[in-house]
Amino acid sequence: MSVLYIGPMEAPEDAAQRLGVSAGTQVLARRRLYFRNGTPVETATSYLPWDVVKDIPELFAENPGGGGIYARLEDHGHEFTEFVETLQARPACPHRSGVHRRPGTDPGACGSGGAGRPRSEGR
Repeated sequence: MSVLYIGPMEAPEDAAQRLGVSAGTQVLARRRLYFRNGTPVETATSYLPWDVVKDIPELFAENPGGGGIYARLEDHGHEFTEFVETLQARPACPHRSGVHRRPGTDPGACGSGGAGRPRSEGR
């Protein structure tokens, strides 16, 4: 796995809907590229509500530690009530084909990540 991007971005409409925010609202995006036998096969992006993650520095690190981003959210008092993941398999999108393409390989598939809305205890 290779991290492609970690940082703020405007929430795409589908992720915004799942997070219960307006499209274009600032969220934390974590975009990764996954490999199988050395060949890139999937990109995945997780979207997290900015108001929840902005004060959790581990979520901005390439390696947030054991248990990943969800463990760090729980460490800060958040409990997941729902997690939604959407997967799509297709030839690489033109804007992603360079990410997947390696000499002598098929461009792979594009994947769409998940969006989770953690809730604090008592919310």
